[in-house]
Amino acid sequence: LRRPTRCTWGMTLKLRPVPEEQALVEDASGNQALPSVVIGSGVNLPEPDPALDFRARHGLPGGRPFVLYVGRVDRNKGAVTLFAYFQKFLEETGADVDLVLAGKSVVKVPDHPRIRHVGFVSEEEKVAALRQCRLLVMPSPYESLSVIVLEAWKLGVPVLANARCKVLAGQCLRSNGGLFYHGYAEFAEGLRLLLAQDGLAAALGRQGQAYVDREYSWETIDAKIEDLLRRTG
Repeated sequence: LRRPTRCTWGMTLKLRPVPEEQALVEDASGNQALPSVVIGSGVNLPEPDPALDFRARHGLPGGRPFVLYVGRVDRNKGAVTLFAYFQKFLEETGADVDLVLAGKSVVKVPDHPRIRHVGFVSEEEKVAALRQCRLLVMPSPYESLSVIVLEAWKLGVPVLANARCKVLAGQCLRSNGGLFYHGYAEFAEGLRLLLAQDGLAAALGRQGQAYVDREYSWETIDAKIEDLLRRTG
């Protein structure tokens, strides 16, 4: 499954020939002619604990899928908009799905039966949550390298990301591992597709996993550093 450069239900995203972080630095510094590269970071995850059942620990129904958000629950991270979008989606569709938030909250989480805030979780519990969720949602418009998105892809989990963040949208396109949205209509359609189409969700997860294995292995990171040193030596 290939993700087109035009979102099926959305706007055209014009990709730069270099990753977004690199383009930002080059444009700000005016040093486009100098050697540069986005090196990234290797992805390390703890081994799964077979005795740790995230659903059971937090009382989540076994037969109902859940959308996972991991990070600071903050207005600047898009949390307030996510709450509004998710509740509107439930009202319009009657979908049988929960939103689970893991991380410190600095805004009020709605008192809603389908929104669950579990607070700070350990690395092992985060892995358990990723393994059991249907998809990871990343609503932040201000991310650069989102480690949790890479971790989700490492485990074969598809991502639904805010297209206002050019880095996230670009990574979704390069990886074919996720969908992105520009507003509520695209958020709702993306969420509907990932909940309803098992094949699509699984394919995006596999493609995200291949992308992380290819671009964010420690061997790839070391090779990028060595290549940059050769070009600047």
